[in-house]
Formats: sequence, C-alpha cells, structure tokens
Amino acid sequence: MNRICIIDSGYDAESIHIDEKLITETITIKRDDDNYIISSGAKDVLGHGTAVLSIIQRDSPTDTVYQIIKIFESELSCGEDMLLFVLEYVYEHIVCDYINLSLGVTLCKERARLIDICDKLCEKGVIIVSAFDNDGAVSYPAALPGVIGVDSDEICKTKKDIAYVEDSMVNVFAYGRVQRISKTFSKYMYISGTSVACAHVTGLLASLGVKTLKKALASLSHIAAFTFYKSDNRVGQKNGSIVSSIKKAIVFPYNKEMHSLVKFDYLLPFSIEGVFDTSKTGLVGRKIDTYRGDGQYTIANWKDIEWEADFDTVVIGHTEDYNRITDEDWLKKTLELCSKYNKKVYCFDEDPDVAQSSPNVTIEWPHKDFLQDKFGKLYEIGAPVLGIFGTGSKQGKYTLQLILREFFLNKGYKLGQIGSEPSAMLFGMDDVFHFGFNRKFKLSGPEFIEALNDSLNKIQNRGVDIIMAGSQSGTVPYDPVNLKYLTTRQMDFLLGLNPDYVLLCINFFDELNYIKRTIMLIESLGDCKVIAAVLFPMTYSGEYAVLGTPSKRASYEEIIEKKKTVNKMCKIPCFELGEKGDMEKLFTCIINSFTR
Repeated sequence: MNRICIIDSGYDAESIHIDEKLITETITIKRDDDNYIISSGAKDVLGHGTAVLSIIQRDSPTDTVYQIIKIFESELSCGEDMLLFVLEYVYEHIVCDYINLSLGVTLCKERARLIDICDKLCEKGVIIVSAFDNDGAVSYPAALPGVIGVDSDEICKTKKDIAYVEDSMVNVFAYGRVQRISKTFSKYMYISGTSVACAHVTGLLASLGVKTLKKALASLSHIAAFTFYKSDNRVGQKNGSIVSSIKKAIVFPYNKEMHSLVKFDYLLPFSIEGVFDTSKTGLVGRKIDTYRGDGQYTIANWKDIEWEADFDTVVIGHTEDYNRITDEDWLKKTLELCSKYNKKVYCFDEDPDVAQSSPNVTIEWPHKDFLQDKFGKLYEIGAPVLGIFGTGSKQGKYTLQLILREFFLNKGYKLGQIGSEPSAMLFGMDDVFHFGFNRKFKLSGPEFIEALNDSLNKIQNRGVDIIMAGSQSGTVPYDPVNLKYLTTRQMDFLLGLNPDYVLLCINFFDELNYIKRTIMLIESLGDCKVIAAVLFPMTYSGEYAVLGTPSKRASYEEIIEKKKTVNKMCKIPCFELGEKGDMEKLFTCIINSFTR
C-alpha cells in the first residue's frame, strides 16, 4: 500500500474523478500573524488541489491512500514560512511514502532550514515530488538535491511520457498540457503546467512502488521515453584555488589592470613585495603612490627579480601587448622561472597551452565555468543588488568598486561582490566576470546571463546585506559601424545582474544626450533606477587628442560646472570620482536609496 500526502488547496468531494473512500486524513493549515492554526477538513474552493488529486488517483494503484493538507484558500500563493512549517509538520505528524508539492517558492532565504527538513524526510523514507515554477524560474524545494524536481515540456506528448535529465536540478520532464478535470458532477475545469506534470510523476512513482529517492530516480531513468544527457562541453575544468594561500606576492607587468591592484594594496589580504615591468615600456623607475597616499612602490626591471626571495606568488597581468613589442613570450618566460623557483602563479591571461609547458607550476586564472544545465531557469535574487555601469572605457569603474568596497566593509556591512577585473579574487571578492580586454570568455548570450545569475544566487545564500557588481567599458554604442563597438556583452551583464540601483560612471567630455540615452537604456532594460553619476575628472589635453587617453585633469571650476549640469539635465546627483567628500556623499546616497 502506498501513502501519498498532497499539500495543495484541498479537494472537492463532488468531483467524479475522486474516490473519497481512499482519503484517510484531511487538515487545513492557516497562518494568523505569526501563528499557524490547524483544523480538520480540506474543502477546495480553488479547484487546483482537486485536479492534482484526481490525476494522482488515476495514475496510482487502487490501494493507495491519501492525506490531504490544505494550505491555499483564496489564491495559489505559498510563502517560504508556510512551506517550511507544513513540511516540518508532515515530518512530525504524518506517516507517508510520498509528498506531492505542485507548488514552490522562487525566493529561498532560509535555504539551510529547507534543505535540512527535506533531507530529514528523505532519510525517513519519504520521496518529495515538487513542481518547478510555471514561469521558468528556479523554485524550491524542486531545485534541491533531496527532491525530485519536475518540469513540463512539449517533448512529452502523452500522459505516460517522461523525459529524464542527467546532472541537473530538473530531474524529470512530464506531460503538462491542458487537461480536462471534473470539478463537480456537472462542472469541469482545465488545468495545465508543471502542477499537472508533477502529479503525473507522483502517480507514476506510486505505481512503480519505489520507496527511496535513489530507487525512484533510477526507475525514472530506466523507463523514460527521452533522456537529456549531461552536456560535457559545458563542464569546465577547475583549478585548486591559490588565492587564500597567498602571503607575499610580486606583480608583473604594471599595466592598466595591475594599476588598481597596486593602488589599493591595503585592501589585499597579502603583501606586495615588488612591482616589475620590462625596460622596453619606459615605466621602470617610476614611483607609484597608493590611493591612501601612505605607501609607495618603485617599478623595477623584470630581469632584476630576486627569484630566491621569500615571496610565494607571482601575479601576472596581461602580456600580449608586451609580446608584440619585444617579440618575446613573457608569460612563458615567467612561468619557467616560477617552475624553477617553486613560485605559485595567479595569471590574468588564460592560456592552458603555455601552462602545460610548465607542469610543475601551481597556476590559477580568473575564469567562469558553468557546470549545470538548468534549462534557462533563473534564481530570484532577494538580496539588494547595486550595479556599476559606464559610458565608456578607462573611466574608473573598477576604482569606484574598490572605494565603495572599503566603505561597505568599514561600516560593518556583509558585502557580496562580483568584480569586473581579473584581480577581483585577489581582493577577496566572491567572483569575477572579466569580459574586457584579452578575455577569452567562453560564455555568451543566455549562458552568460545564466552564469551571472547563478553567481548572484551563491552569493545571496551567504546571507549578505548587499551585492555589488561592475560592468566593463560603455553601455550604449557610440557608433555601431563595427561588431567590436557593439555592447552586446554589457547588455547580457545588465540582464543577468538585474540590479535594483545603478551608479553610472561618466566622462568629463561625454555629451549630455549620450548620458541621458545610457540612463534610459539601463532603466528600461530592467526594473532599476540610476541613482547617481560618478564623474571621471580627466579630459583630453588638446582638440585633436580624442583618439588617445585622457591625460589632463579638468579644472576645479570645470568639474563643478559639469556636476551641476548633469544634476540639472539628468535629474540625478553627480559626484567626482576619488574626491573624499564626494565619495562619502555617494555612499550615503547608496544607503539611503536601499533603505527608504
């Protein structure tokens, strides 16, 4: 005999598709403020539970009995608190073999507690069958490993068809097309979607008579009409993380991406023992002040590195341009010496072929692997998200991220952060999405969005107060005359991040119309608000220098006037990047936006 507990909207005894004699227990659970009220009976006024029960009864063996728990009254909406309470109630008070949950929640703040109760039920011999969200979002408990997560798909043409999925949070697809169910003797209703698919799977498992999760999955795999196999080409190779073990490091070469690492050395969990470059760049001998102004480095020549010194790691930045200038392979040369002197390597450029030439080197690079096919399902992010976007390149977006990181940490906030540069992991950030210069990024389009959403979910599961992430380069194309000028990756980043609020980094020489277009795009592409502009105060030194790099700081009067103009025309406050008073005001603006 099978015992199935159905948690839904109850049942209607007048439905001709329901055998009431097989129902052994009925209760209703309601929430009144912070209390839960339990009463007998489970009269269905919505029809959903009736449809689910009738499908399961039709597919299950005739000696199956049912316990009905009603949690829906006026609408099919279940909060996480109710879901947790009812599962814990079942664990304590109900004896059953299966739980059918044609429902779920998309935001799981108490993930550990939900995993715990599902695992306890599984250990007790209860198989939980749960539907995924009809709109395609990741939902719980269907997404948990101790639960059979069910989705619907057009590949299942009949009520008996199922498709089994390897290595995914979606365990099985089933028939979810519109079905006609009797509500009473004279009235019918039509129901479709994952709720229906879930009910079919519960009935199928009961007919198979399996009583453990492992046997249930094996049986579903064996009888499936279709199988989605593990996508080997989407599984990346992971290196062992060396970031947490770095104590003393040297950096080479000193280029744009290395600039922030040295300038903000006080935010690093390790010390920088030296900064090196080649003699061909003209940088050797230059002094570098830290952002705080309490430290200074002198760039030394690469050939003068004392390899027998006690530094343990070499941080190698982008070397491709250096190779062209000098006709030497700087990455290969440096790795050979790291191998000889037993130094670890954190490398910005991902080049497995070169790494294989020095197999004894422990090497890591910031890369993004996507390990699981979720069929496009995205997590709902409950933690507040702050995005940093820009109108162009080389305007201090990463510097701003580091400045704000210091503010958040000093104020005691539990910060989650995704960095936009390959050095992000060295600063202790949670993840890196570097899709800028010289990045051999493997993901694009939907996969990129899915991977970013997956990263956000992992960060929010740490219980952070806020998540901050920055994009690369510009957001709106200036002149789309070549594919390289299109900002498709920035659009993917914006869609995947789906921020609540955005800071827009702007250039001193940006036209107001372009700034407005960027704000409109960001706000229209997602449900977010651009709350402030951050002005990069550098400009060009001459009329015909626009193709170069801004090299002259605008005057105090020009900066004040630009800030006033942006504030007036764009209706948002404008702050100067790096100016202490402005940065403090910006941080206050951020906090006020998230707390009002």
